Amino acid sequence: MRRVTAVLGHAIELETAPGQGACFTIRAPRCAPEARAPELPASAQGTRAEEGGLVLVVDNDPAILRGMEALLENWGLDVVAVPDPGDPAAAAALEQGPVLMIVDFHLDEGRTGDEAVALLRGQTEREIPAILITADRGDEVAELAAGQGLPVLNKPVKPARLRALLRQLDVL
Repeated sequence: MRRVTAVLGHAIELETAPGQGACFTIRAPRCAPEARAPELPASAQGTRAEEGGLVLVVDNDPAILRGMEALLENWGLDVVAVPDPGDPAAAAALEQGPVLMIVDFHLDEGRTGDEAVALLRGQTEREIPAILITADRGDEVAELAAGQGLPVLNKPVKPARLRALLRQLDVL
C-alpha cells in the first residue's frame, strides 16, 4: 500500500488501538466532476427485495457508514445509516420495518454490536435478522455471535460475501 500511495503521491495514515481494530486513510485529491465514474447500468445494480428493502446500518465509523450505505443503495435497497443504536433515525427506521440490520461489533462508549442488536430488537415486536461486522477476529466475538445466531462478516467486508449473505437471508 505504501508503494502505491508513494507512486501516486498520496498520503496514507493509520489509526489503531488494541482491541479496536485499525483504520487506514488515504488522502487523494478530488477528481473534476467531468472525470467521475459513469453510473452503473441497471443490470449491474441488483434488484430490490419484493417485500420491502429497508436496511438499518449501525457503525461508529462515518466512512464505513457512507460506504455501506452507497453499496446497499446501489443494490436497490433503502438504507438508514446511524452511528449509534440510540440515534432517533434508528427508532424511525424500526417503525418502517427494516428487513435487516447490519451492526458493527465495536461501537462507542464500550457498547457492542450484539448488545445493540438486542436493544433494537427489543424496540419492535419482530426478530429482525441481523449481521455483525467486525475487524476483531478473536474467539470471543465469534462465540458471542454464534450464541445469538448472528452471522459475522470480518472487515474489510467483501461486497461479494455481503451480497451472498443478503441473498441467503432473502434480502436480495
